[in-house]
Amino acid sequence: MRSLLCILIFITFAVSTGSAENLRSKNSIKIAVIPFTNEAPHPSSDHYGTGLAYDIIDKLWFVDKFIVRPVNTVSIYQNKPYAVDSVKTALDVDLILTGLYKKENGSFRLVVSVHYPQGDTLPSSLSFKVLSNETAHLPLMICQKIMEILNFSLSGETEMKMKGTVTSNTDAWEYYLKAADRLFGTPRDVRQAFAFSEEAVSYDPTFATAYTLLGNAYLQYSGKVGGAEGFYDASEEALRRSMEINDKSPRVFYSLAMLNTKTGNSKEAVEMLKSGIELNPNIPVFYSGLGYVYRYAGMLEESTEMYRQAISLDSSVKNTISCEMQILKSLIYLAKYDEAAETFSRVVSLHERSGNEMDEKQYFYGAMVYFYSGDTTRAVSLYDQAFAKDTVSVWSSLFGMGYRALLTGNMNDVKEILMKLEERDDVDGERKYRLVHFYSMTGCKEDALSKFRETIEAGFFCYPYFNSDPLLNNIREDSEFDLLLNKARERHILFKNL
Repeated sequence: MRSLLCILIFITFAVSTGSAENLRSKNSIKIAVIPFTNEAPHPSSDHYGTGLAYDIIDKLWFVDKFIVRPVNTVSIYQNKPYAVDSVKTALDVDLILTGLYKKENGSFRLVVSVHYPQGDTLPSSLSFKVLSNETAHLPLMICQKIMEILNFSLSGETEMKMKGTVTSNTDAWEYYLKAADRLFGTPRDVRQAFAFSEEAVSYDPTFATAYTLLGNAYLQYSGKVGGAEGFYDASEEALRRSMEINDKSPRVFYSLAMLNTKTGNSKEAVEMLKSGIELNPNIPVFYSGLGYVYRYAGMLEESTEMYRQAISLDSSVKNTISCEMQILKSLIYLAKYDEAAETFSRVVSLHERSGNEMDEKQYFYGAMVYFYSGDTTRAVSLYDQAFAKDTVSVWSSLFGMGYRALLTGNMNDVKEILMKLEERDDVDGERKYRLVHFYSMTGCKEDALSKFRETIEAGFFCYPYFNSDPLLNNIREDSEFDLLLNKARERHILFKNL
């Protein structure tokens, strides 16, 4: 039986009177919740840092007054020293929520600070106690205190939605926090995330947001290790279950949208994203999500526009880099290689100024710019840098090395990589299209056409790209290619007219 735990919460709002009034007058307030810092680091309690931040962010997403930075953006500050003013600039926010916690000897102490780092401050404080059977309400209470300090009131409907994300079972909540803590880590971490999420729903089968987290974990895992169809099925089952119970949160709509995109249901994906925007038009990921779906459907200019909208809401370095890399893909697909090269240079500069390192996927897409533009030396160098960054990632070890082998004429290497890729059985259509390239360039026309059909059926029907892609030239004269290209064109036009 869980021992009685008394929690004392202090919330400090460090802000001058004038600054507070300026905040209240804003149409929207940009806020970041930084993972809380464990004053007594220990594996048994470290999960509160990111877990609490994740839970608070989930609830703040219901409030359309706030533009909230997502967990994967703020996670770079986890267990690292930082200056609040520097974080404000890097994340482009008005408010920063930080916290210190300590759990030992049956007690839990949490100090939460809300910073508006501009000008002189006149700190004040509020505190309240929470008993052990109320710990799952902590994130909601913290959100309510922030609203109280800023003198904001919620509609009854919004408040009910926020309350609907809370469980009364403390064990379920603990496992939920552990799952959230591991959601954006390594593949092994993400496997733990869906194991912990399953524990959470076993303790409380009505804990809707734990089902959302479970579905998101399966989706994250499939993205890291390959789109095995079973993970997508498990993700959809969990997300649908979440919505059936109670959860109508922005996160469940976004997760379902991304799942539908991966499984070729573009129309459903757009419906989910637009439903999310109706809930809160100030959530950047809904616009980047639309940009993602539009690219799959061949609406490349519209895709770029959506990513620009996402940047306008969240111009943090991390989000800007992420969106610019997605725009780069559309520029490649439009054969605008000079613009794509300029975009890649901006990304490199952003990394250098922020002190962050490029990842293997960014190196890979940078290499693709020069692959298409004919700069073989630079392309090969970037594929090599991708591989040096991560020797097992699909982007570096398989896709990257496959295109590198095409450039260097090592067709036997390409065929070996194709065998490995076929074993992965990726469901995602855009990834399947890489195999079309490899089969086409190695002279395997029937396999290339078969994989092209699978690509379109999987929901990647980027007709403008297919129509001009030089890597398909080896199969363009085949009558079946014309039929498949027309099928992609029909789906593209139908989607544009929705």
